[in-house]
Amino acid sequence: MKNLRIGIFGFGAFHDGLLFVAAFSLYLKTLSPGVYTFDSAELTAGAYSLGIVHPTGYPLYLLLAKLFTLLVPFGDIAYRVNLFSALCAALALVFLRRAAFRLTNSVSASLLATALFGLAHAFWSEAVVAEVYTLHVFFLALTLWLALRWRETSRQSYFILLALNLGLSFGNHMSTILIIPGLTALIWQRLPPPRTLIIGLAAFAIGPLTYLYLPIRYAANPALNYAPVLGLDLSNLRGIFSMVRGEIFADVMFAYSPAELPGEIFAFVDLLWQTFFGVGLVVAAVGAWEQWRCHRPLFTALGLIFAANALFYVNYRVFDKHTMFLPAFLVVALWLAVGLGKLQEWLPLAKWGAGAVLIVMLVFNYPRLDLSGNTIVRDYAQQRLSAVPPNALVLGGWIDITPLEYLQVVEGQRPDVTLFDPGLYTLGRHAALRANGVNEADILPAIEAEIGQRVLNALAARQAVYSLDPNPVLEKRFVLVEESGMFRVIEK
Repeated sequence: MKNLRIGIFGFGAFHDGLLFVAAFSLYLKTLSPGVYTFDSAELTAGAYSLGIVHPTGYPLYLLLAKLFTLLVPFGDIAYRVNLFSALCAALALVFLRRAAFRLTNSVSASLLATALFGLAHAFWSEAVVAEVYTLHVFFLALTLWLALRWRETSRQSYFILLALNLGLSFGNHMSTILIIPGLTALIWQRLPPPRTLIIGLAAFAIGPLTYLYLPIRYAANPALNYAPVLGLDLSNLRGIFSMVRGEIFADVMFAYSPAELPGEIFAFVDLLWQTFFGVGLVVAAVGAWEQWRCHRPLFTALGLIFAANALFYVNYRVFDKHTMFLPAFLVVALWLAVGLGKLQEWLPLAKWGAGAVLIVMLVFNYPRLDLSGNTIVRDYAQQRLSAVPPNALVLGGWIDITPLEYLQVVEGQRPDVTLFDPGLYTLGRHAALRANGVNEADILPAIEAEIGQRVLNALAARQAVYSLDPNPVLEKRFVLVEESGMFRVIEK
């Protein structure tokens, strides 16, 4: 079976099919049945309306998710976009297995390491809700497999597909730039001839062109459009560049002091340990050492990908960055495959030990990640949106307000209600005021005054104003009275 040569890209069709069916079935069984919270609700509404979401815009994701919702004839829009994540996750595992096999020439080691990655909390959690990360991992796994095939064969088609795939990955997630040093090291020793290089560059350019989506859809004024609240004018190059580079997140990049960094590094190592259940990380260390000893260029390439991703996000001050380490975890999974392959030479029964770890991971993570019966988010959004009086102004943070946006944009519920995210507004205004030379100490007070004035204007116009949470900025100037699970905002 190891030498089976069936399938669109080469051998291993049976193992690919088995892995895909098992993974997709698992993710389908635990899939969220409807709208979920945070970025998931926003991205779903953005895909449905072909809207403008938060930076960096994710145009390819929105286009592909929209196409997927048109092709799938069952379930509501949220379910379909969640299903798109599951599909991308299963396909990502197929190409991760292929890349692992190229490094190990072991069917069992490559399958077991891939399965361990697929059952990891950080990856599985993204496969059951609408998010950009399973598509991101798919592009990364496919890129690495194509790079390994190009390195082995020097076939022109592999290099052109590699360039095309890399460009498309940029159209989904700009953090693709973090894999460039390692990818360069992987293919540097076998550069293509000039003609192939030119064709590859042309193929690469297709992906970044997807960012033309931003000015085109901005001009159409879609139902979901975050550009105005962020203060971005996407009809000009400056606004587009600010969106694509994620300027509003500049304050959270490289945001930790030297005294804080050791704690963040320890938290990352602890997350690695938990992700691979300890023993998997030990075996991955064996694999990294074996690769360093026998295939130093490969170790250097993968090590650069791991280091660039880990170092950037270790120093990224956001609370949900555990999923952003997925490219680093993918590299660890490849080293895990190498380590398993080596251990099987010493201990033929090692694969049974890995199989036992798989079962433990499945039993442990399944109840934590099974969202199949979870309707809490939709129930929450439905209750809040139904409870407010006509023409109300509702303020809420990203986590709370995006499900309400989904009900408005996708299902057309309560178009009379105005939804406002003070946190998102603060991000956009902070970047704009700083760019205009406003003193840093004066920025937040100025933004708080603007938010307060917006509420005052609404109250003066006899609008009911509600906050989804006890917002401390509002509490400085207003009285917050709990009502219908929210807080009615009343002028002092």
